[in-house]
This record gives sequence, C-alpha cells and structure tokens, in this order.
Amino acid sequence: MSHSKQWNSIYLSGCVQQAIGLLNTSGVATDLLKDAAEHLDCTEKYDCRFYRLQLKRKVARLRRERGIQPWEYWLLAAAEQILHPIPGTKHGAVTMLRSAIDEYDQNLIPTWKAWHEQYALKEPAYV
Repeated sequence: MSHSKQWNSIYLSGCVQQAIGLLNTSGVATDLLKDAAEHLDCTEKYDCRFYRLQLKRKVARLRRERGIQPWEYWLLAAAEQILHPIPGTKHGAVTMLRSAIDEYDQNLIPTWKAWHEQYALKEPAYV
C-alpha cells in the first residue's frame, strides 16, 4: 500500500487566479504568468525546458524595453517555478506569488492570508 501523495495542480491554479485577481492590474508580467499557468500540468522535462526558454526570452525583452518593477520580478519568478517539471518545485510559486502581492500593495497581504488559509483547507496542495 502506497502512502505517497500526489501534487494537486488545482491548488496552484487557484493560487495563481487569486493573485491575479488581487493584483487587479494588467500588463506583460501578468500575461506571462497566465501563459505559464496554462502549462501548469506539464511534467515533461524537455517540454518544460522549452516553455521556460520562451519565458526567459520574453522576460529579457521586457527588461531591455522598460525594466521590471519589484512586484513584477516576483510574478515572473513564480511563472518560472510553475514551468519546472518537478511538481514540488512548482509549489514554490505560491511563496513568490505572496511576495509579488506584498511588493505591489502590503495592504493586500491580510486578504491573501485569509483566502489562502480557507483555500488550503478546501483544496490541499497535496492529495
């Protein structure tokens, strides 16, 4: 009998959607996070590498054109984490999303914490 737990992609998807909703802004960084979230279930090494390479090229272009804000840095770091093939590594994006929200507006952190506590009970990170 196996007691191992499977990573729950629905959990991270919900966290991404909530972060985007709380930030309530649009732009290249949020679009890149949404694009990365489309590949959230990807666990194939070479596919994930391809998606990360695309993301890195777009981020480099963004940095050249106008630079990035601190909150955008954390969103883009979360997007990169999501594109890793190892499910446990993907989970690190949740912390980065929280950091992005904190950099964007510290007044949103209590809202994120309250939502996350309730959401984690309903939709656990591992099942």
